[in-house]
Amino acid sequence: MILIVVLVLTSLIFIWIGHWFFPVLPPYFYQTIALLFFGTIGIYFYLLDVKKNRPEYFIQMYIAKILAYGSYMLFIVWDDSNSAADHVLVFMIAYFFFTAIEIIFLYRKVRG
Repeated sequence: MILIVVLVLTSLIFIWIGHWFFPVLPPYFYQTIALLFFGTIGIYFYLLDVKKNRPEYFIQMYIAKILAYGSYMLFIVWDDSNSAADHVLVFMIAYFFFTAIEIIFLYRKVRG
């Protein structure tokens, strides 16, 4: 539950910073934040389950996550090449923070 609250606050902070930093938001700004929000929640709970039942799939899930997010970015850059730099900037910064939060919470859960 704390993870979801932290992710909601992080999403709101990113939206606030996005409105402050960009004069016009990139067209897929909200979709990117939503993808990272729901992706982080889904991967977190799935990785907790995988860690208990099938720990050998833990690394494979992270690789699948990176491939899925890379495919999303490829589509965004291909669809809107004029603001591709803005999309990549928003995605990479948000990805860093959402993944850091996920890792911190996974570490806390694993260490008890």
